[in-house]
Amino acid sequence: MRIMVRTLRGDWVALDVDGATTTVAQVKGMVMARERIAVAMQRLFFAGRCLDDDHSTLADYGVRHDSVVFLSLRLATDAYQYVQISRRTVMNFSTN
Repeated sequence: MRIMVRTLRGDWVALDVDGATTTVAQVKGMVMARERIAVAMQRLFFAGRCLDDDHSTLADYGVRHDSVVFLSLRLATDAYQYVQISRRTVMNFSTN
């Protein structure tokens, strides 16, 4: 079967998979090969649900032929944002 992955740039990537046996981890590997995004950084969504169990199959999540899966990036666990409000004040926001 074929699924469509919507990338971060808004592009579409068609992947040929076997829904009954293809795991989420395998799909992430296919996306990495095409988009050069590390598997650990990928988050896949289908029908409003995060496909967070890499060992589950696409069928476990209800993904069927021509389904659209959305790709998002996982934030690094130790990411910080620094916002300068004025010349004297800098605020630090943790993403944890």
